[in-house]
Amino acid sequence: MNRVLKFAGMVEEKAKALPPERVAEHNTTLNIGLDEYIAFQNAQAEAHAGGKLTLEEAQTVYQTLGGSPDHFNAQPFHLKYAVTQTVQELLGAKLGMAGAR
Repeated sequence: MNRVLKFAGMVEEKAKALPPERVAEHNTTLNIGLDEYIAFQNAQAEAHAGGKLTLEEAQTVYQTLGGSPDHFNAQPFHLKYAVTQTVQELLGAKLGMAGAR
């Protein structure tokens, strides 16, 4: 089971209840720059290497990010939201582990 795609599907269903202009506005707020793009790529790679993401989940994040921030920024809202939330959770867990040392 790909948890990233499952979550993206849930987000897509909930977004259908919102006005399209509101979804478009939220979509724009999820745009990232180069620094964030690099952090997202590193987080998914470390999470996969550490067993926190399956190969399929890591590939979903990697493919959604694509080869540049522009590729990610052009993705549909539900995928951007799911990947952003996934990476935030991964980075939050990493920070929590660092603080416990």
